[in-house]
Amino acid sequence: MTNTTNDAVADPASSTPASGTASEVGAVSATSGAPGGGPGSAASAAPGTPAAGAPGAPGAPGAAGLPPALGTAERAMTRLLLDVLAETGTPELTWYAFQRLSVLHPAPTPDAFRRDLGDELELDDASATALLDQSVAARLMHQVTDPNSGEARMALTAEGENVRARIRRSVARLVVELVEPFDPKDIEITTRTLTGLTERARELHRRAR
Repeated sequence: MTNTTNDAVADPASSTPASGTASEVGAVSATSGAPGGGPGSAASAAPGTPAAGAPGAPGAPGAAGLPPALGTAERAMTRLLLDVLAETGTPELTWYAFQRLSVLHPAPTPDAFRRDLGDELELDDASATALLDQSVAARLMHQVTDPNSGEARMALTAEGENVRARIRRSVARLVVELVEPFDPKDIEITTRTLTGLTERARELHRRAR
């Protein structure tokens, strides 16, 4: 799942996922890999498949180790995000809905927002509708009237703004601690590379559909 974010320790959902600055910690959904020989790791590759870095491994130099590394990072980042969300009792998908709403300008109509949630989070119509209805029922989002067009548009309620701000503050503190040991230039390069990989992966996914 998915990436916008100064907001997410897993922000596949901010578009432009998600989202990519050095202060963002985002989940790179759609990749897999596991530490310690788990599913997706080099140690668990199918028989006859060259391990990462092994002679004869296909692709660009070092590329064979990329999926396991990204998958392992995704799971670690997602666990951190879930820890933060648990502080406010915010479901993961609700956070991603917050993220999407924050990057859509002008504010979307309810129907447009449902479609966007379905596209970005790969939800069917029923699931996207349920997510939006749950957010409204929890008084985190509501419909407001556009003063210019008279259309109904989605917006965060005061409670939704408060919850989102609390999560952002927690994430900001966590990100500072997370990147503290690393050279800022390395963080910048990593962020730029991950952003490019995300866009490339989306392009390849669109081609395959």
